[in-house]
Amino acid sequence: MPKIKTNAERMKEKIEKENLKLMQEYSEELKSVTEYTFWGKTHYKYSIYAYYNSFTKKRVYLKKAKFKTSLEAAMHLRNELKKANKEKEKIEKSLLKKSGKYSYSYEFNRIFNEVIEEKKEKGLKISTIQKYKALVKNHLSDDFKNKYINLIEPSELDDILVSYEIHKNGIAKQLFSFLSETYKFAFRKGLIENNHLLNYRGPKRDQKRAPVILSDKELRAIETIINNHQDIFKKVYFNILLNTGMRKSEALALSRKSIDLDNKIIHITNSVTYDEETNKAILSSCKTKASERQIPISTTLTDLIREYIEELPAEQDMLFKNKNNELYRPTYVNGWFKTILKQANCQKATVHDIRHTFITRLHQSKQFDIKQIQRYVGHSNTAVTLNTYIHLNATSLVEVSDFMNELTA
Repeated sequence: MPKIKTNAERMKEKIEKENLKLMQEYSEELKSVTEYTFWGKTHYKYSIYAYYNSFTKKRVYLKKAKFKTSLEAAMHLRNELKKANKEKEKIEKSLLKKSGKYSYSYEFNRIFNEVIEEKKEKGLKISTIQKYKALVKNHLSDDFKNKYINLIEPSELDDILVSYEIHKNGIAKQLFSFLSETYKFAFRKGLIENNHLLNYRGPKRDQKRAPVILSDKELRAIETIINNHQDIFKKVYFNILLNTGMRKSEALALSRKSIDLDNKIIHITNSVTYDEETNKAILSSCKTKASERQIPISTTLTDLIREYIEELPAEQDMLFKNKNNELYRPTYVNGWFKTILKQANCQKATVHDIRHTFITRLHQSKQFDIKQIQRYVGHSNTAVTLNTYIHLNATSLVEVSDFMNELTA
């Protein structure tokens, strides 16, 4: 016969359940609560950054101690945060009114999120959106992001951009580009009276890193290392890059359906990008519409890919997956290539330099016109190719792959 609980036991059980429920409800606040000992007794306290006071130009922190329980501290903190948010809103509205600017506005962070949503609707690539998010997350302070956009002074924008112009020019250009987009959006929506970045010329562009063009000797050494590699995965992957000039993210996105072994053609329809939200590599659209293309491949490369596909598990559609059955991040292959270069005793280069080398070799052969090269490598227009590689003459598109195959033989 089950033991009958006393009233005290039932009451204790009820209190424990209620406490557990409250602990779950206040889980966020509890993260800011810490335990300490005072005169031999256990107490609880909290200390948290609440908001940036645009009037005093100082950060506001909430601190309080001597609570008997962590839950008591968490409940008190929630009430104080509500008061702090009301106080922040009051200060911001007062400053907006005093400055003669609009009586309504949004924090920079909120407008940033709206810009992102608009870009998603317009079909902007996930990789580009992730890049914008990373820029704001890593290179703009919380104080800046939480400020009403109307109250951000031109000098503050200038300080940020000049700082990155001096130290990290590449970051400065990207940050300036996205800040410009955000301010155009805010001006279009009537949230600011003046677009402070309209006449700002942006950071000066430093001279770009010159691409490394691998020599014939280096190409042969690299190919020797690759073809003697015990891992057929890397052998196939780098042979595809060497013989097609494909982007590394495009090669990682290849599937069984991408390869027409009978007609010796690769169909490029996707690329792989890193998704910051899921922390995984995912399939994405190609860099541009021109990047979606069909390229002929040599018999040697076709046979190598055929042999590789035959060894893949029947249920695996994608050509390149890791041991967790996930796609590789494009940055992952950089380490592989670095090791290959070291073994081949070659100069320092990036995976993308394989593509530069491929296109340069086509130019040097003087057998292909600019339109053929542009179509084969997936540039959006001939100007992109001409900006780096000059005049070329004519021959058929199929000869491009045969030429590269002979060059690296």
